[in-house]
This record gives sequence, structure tokens and C-alpha cells, in this order.
Amino acid sequence: MKIAVISLRRTPERWTAFLERNAGALQGCQVLRIDGVDGAEELANIGTTRLIAPSARQQWTPGALGTALSHRLCWRLCSSGPAPLVVLEDDVVLAEGWTHTLEQLLQPQHELVLLGWNLDSMLQAELYGNQEMISLFEPAYPDSATLKGLVNGGEPRQLRRLRHAFGLPGYWLTPALAGTLLGRLCRLEVLPIGLQRGFPPCETYGIDGLLNRHYADLQAHVVMPPLALALNDTTRSLTRERPKNFGR
Repeated sequence: MKIAVISLRRTPERWTAFLERNAGALQGCQVLRIDGVDGAEELANIGTTRLIAPSARQQWTPGALGTALSHRLCWRLCSSGPAPLVVLEDDVVLAEGWTHTLEQLLQPQHELVLLGWNLDSMLQAELYGNQEMISLFEPAYPDSATLKGLVNGGEPRQLRRLRHAFGLPGYWLTPALAGTLLGRLCRLEVLPIGLQRGFPPCETYGIDGLLNRHYADLQAHVVMPPLALALNDTTRSLTRERPKNFGR
């Protein structure tokens, strides 16, 4: 399986930790490191571009802008290739044997599959038929050992239609879907997200927020229980300075 891992040049320790943490899970995989766009250092050099709306320049953190541009790099890589691609962020914890599990779950109609989500947010997915579930998680910030236990819990996994989830620890997508995302998310901007059941008003302050406006239309799926979870250390986050609402 081909994997693209987003990692910044100025944080080589994160890349080293990713490889050590997931050594067993990466066996047999074709791993490609993607030098992420460093919003903190490179954004000033990007200049004015129609890709970044004024609202995003003003309200997204530099890290969030860099992360969004980095994911778009991965989409371009996937869209120009002949085979699906798995995109991971470098703080991810992968389940052992996750590639075999994913391959067993995938069907020809699948084009975008989320491997996990941030536990400090919410998940809305199809439970069965037209019945949906909306879930919150506790603890919101488990440590690395707990995350490893969660992704290796052994419970049978299923794919469910995805409505809303925040965070992008990892996802699988086809070249055709990657091209669709490049067309649909052609502008980084602050837009409302229509959550349900009394959740607070939410806006798009990152690429995961923008994807939430499209998951349902794209018939995206999510693996439950997850195959990948992010460390999501808010004290060291490159995309936010402090915890925000679900979309930030």
C-alpha cells in the first residue's frame, strides 16, 4: 500500500518518532515523506493567491493554512497516479495489521475512507439504514499508550457512511476522488458547518472543517473502531494555539 506522510522539515524529531512508533504497522508499505508546507515560515512567501480567501488569512492559524496546503499536495500526487493513496499526518498511531484490515473492508464503490478522527471532537455516522449516531468521546486527550490500546483493541471493524468528523489522522482515497477534492475545495475560507442535535455553531478553521461540508455528498466512509488516531497534543500543536470548537 502506498502511503504519503505529511511532515515538516523543521520538525525532524516528529518524523523519527512516527517511524519508531509505527515500525511494525509500516512493514510492507511504500512510505513517501511529503515535506509539508510550513505555514509559520513559508506563508509570507506564498503571497496573494485565490486559493486562500481573506477570511482564512485572517482567521486560520498559519499552521492550519500550511496543513491545508500540504493535504492538497497529497491530493495532487494521488490524482496524477494510477492507484489509491493513504495520507497520514506524522503524529498518527496506526493499528498493527491495519493495511490488511483496510483491504478487507474496501469495496469497489468506495472512494474516500477516513481511518480515524480527533477524540476531542464529535463523530456523526450512519449506524444502520437511515439511522445515524452522534458520539462524543472521553477522555478527549488520551496518551500514546492508551491510543495504541484503542487502535489495537481487537473489536471487529466496519465501514460506515460518514457525515461529520474532525481531524485527519489518516485517510484512503482514489485518484478520481482526489481530483474531485481539488475542484471542490478550491478555496480555503471560513464557512459555516451545519452540525445537528444542539451542537454549537461551527465554522471551517482548517481543511478538516471544509471536508465536513462535503463528506455526505461524496459518500465518504469511516472505519469504526478506528485504524488510526492522532496524538493530538494541544500543547505542541502546529495548527492551533489552544483548543477551539469542533471545527478548529
